[in-house]
Amino acid sequence: MSRIESLTPEQEARMPDYVTEWTAIGLSTEPADRPRAEAAIRLVYERAGLEPPKLIEWCDSPHAMLRRRADVVAQFAPAKERTRAREAALKAGVHDCGYGQHDAEWLAFYAYFAEVCGLREETKALDGLWELAKSAGWILPHQNVCWVSERPTVLLRDAEGRLDADGRHAIEYPDGWGVYAIHGTRLPDYIGAVKRSEWKSEWLLSETNAELRRVLLREIGYSRALLDLGAKQIHADGDMELCEIPAAIDVEPVRLLKVVCPSTGAFYTLRVPTTVTTCESARAWTFREDSIEYVAET
Repeated sequence: MSRIESLTPEQEARMPDYVTEWTAIGLSTEPADRPRAEAAIRLVYERAGLEPPKLIEWCDSPHAMLRRRADVVAQFAPAKERTRAREAALKAGVHDCGYGQHDAEWLAFYAYFAEVCGLREETKALDGLWELAKSAGWILPHQNVCWVSERPTVLLRDAEGRLDADGRHAIEYPDGWGVYAIHGTRLPDYIGAVKRSEWKSEWLLSETNAELRRVLLREIGYSRALLDLGAKQIHADGDMELCEIPAAIDVEPVRLLKVVCPSTGAFYTLRVPTTVTTCESARAWTFREDSIEYVAET
């Protein structure tokens, strides 16, 4: 087995090429190359020491692929257990998948060492996965059948490369299924399908996910959220303001301290216990905690 202690300057100079090539592979929205992908799937099985599948079935999205597998699983369950079996198969399905082009990040690493550093023997088990990433989306392999998904038709990102779209799917597949996201955070349909300028403060009252509450409050804005939700001021001290939203976002009313960052002028909201009654005691409480839930508004 070959061993590499260091890279030559020439080898290091090739790295940007692999970043460019494999980033394009991972972000491709071109239709799948089905003949190439099917050959890749057979090679994946071969490299794993398995017989190739008797059937390769194409689906228009990963979601459709998982539903199709779940339908097949349910067929073999007793009639009264089929709904439960289908739901269980759907939940387990993602963990059984290969991600095709979305495995590009780690596949690129090994492709570089195989092709630039000559470690072909050490990496030959990945031959099929490299080909699959270059030709299709997810696969869901089984002994006799392998389901495979088309590539997305839409893939929108923010300036930092995170999935991001306003009021539409950030990633969408040929059958219309997709994922809503804001700056890399996945959104449920009831939020993601609505333009951010139209997001409603009352959603804060029913949303139980802390990360989604943070996103909602950041986008809606502290001032509008407090006004819309009928917040009352508990205490004020200079640039600090302690307010409470009477309706429960969690299991109790939400008490928030507004503080201004002296270096940026942005203000932050800090979640504090409802037992805190003054701005100074709220500020002091935050410094004694390891974790602070806050959002910034600029």
